[in-house]
Amino acid sequence: MMDGKFLGMYTRWGTVDGVAASSRFTAKFQPGATFEYIDLVMTGLTIAQVTNISVRINGIEIQSYRTGTELELWNSFQDEDYTTVAGTLRFDFRRLGTKNPALRDQTMIGTGTLPRSAGEAVVSTFEISGDIPSAVTPTITTYASVRDAMPLGLLRLVRPGQFTPAATGSYEYDSLPRSAIIERIGHNMTSGVFDEVKLKVNQNIISEGPITRHNAEQNNGVRRTQTNWFFVEPDPYGDGNDLYNMSGVADFRLVYNVTTAAAIPLVTSYLGALGQ
Repeated sequence: MMDGKFLGMYTRWGTVDGVAASSRFTAKFQPGATFEYIDLVMTGLTIAQVTNISVRINGIEIQSYRTGTELELWNSFQDEDYTTVAGTLRFDFRRLGTKNPALRDQTMIGTGTLPRSAGEAVVSTFEISGDIPSAVTPTITTYASVRDAMPLGLLRLVRPGQFTPAATGSYEYDSLPRSAIIERIGHNMTSGVFDEVKLKVNQNIISEGPITRHNAEQNNGVRRTQTNWFFVEPDPYGDGNDLYNMSGVADFRLVYNVTTAAAIPLVTSYLGALGQ
């Protein structure tokens, strides 16, 4: 447990098991601090080679990425000042690109305080795992930027998905959860492609336009658009309060104008509690 003197201290933190070819590694982080971000520094292994990435608290998955490339692409989109470092996977639990420090930091991973306050969640395990391919000789060292311990609070929940339009033209997708606050939705358009999107809440259009206009707005703000990806993003200027609140919403759907009918993987970022 830290003692009230440190804000944003960058240090070696954690242990890693299973670092070998054709294996699944697990990086374990001892509770006792609040985590701003964690770096997995690798040799003999590239970002793209790490797959099926999972971040778990008390065994409950809070974030999931298909590949290290997908994770770093999200980092790069969120903050125009972010730079990917070769051989390093960064798990930043803050809301990157948010200008208000209080709103940016509200999703850091707090692992609890001693003595505990009434009703405070107990964080017993905090882990990151991923798959390593064959024919490599890897090492992984873990670093973290930590602050003094705080209770576990609001989290950034990152979840993958996918839809596959059967044909070109209008396609509706309505399978996103209604019980969470959506921060943004990313679409991988390496195969399937659309050129326009509408957001409908209870059958009312709340946002509409070609992705070229959305991309221009994001690049004029704090985001950086990414090749072959498109993000439905309500907060391009990083104000921190612009979100899609799905609590109590009966119907929420996205309507795409599909120009190439093929699988379109999704990644959605939510704000919510552990287990939500």
